[in-house]
Amino acid sequence: MDFYLTNGGATTAFGVIGKIDGPLWFNKTIYNEYRMDKADVEWLDDHTVTINGRTLDLEKGETYPDS
Repeated sequence: MDFYLTNGGATTAFGVIGKIDGPLWFNKTIYNEYRMDKADVEWLDDHTVTINGRTLDLEKGETYPDS
């Protein structure tokens, strides 16, 4: 899982995007939060992760925000 800090320029806030590697060259965005400048990540088990206080069950395909 990779996290990226985004910045659209002087008139926008920072954001955090979390992506997980998929099969072949496909990646899935599982986390996307605007007005955030860090990612506090804690794995609870092999498929459950907490990112900035939001718990996602990746086995169920959960994302933030819900998509």
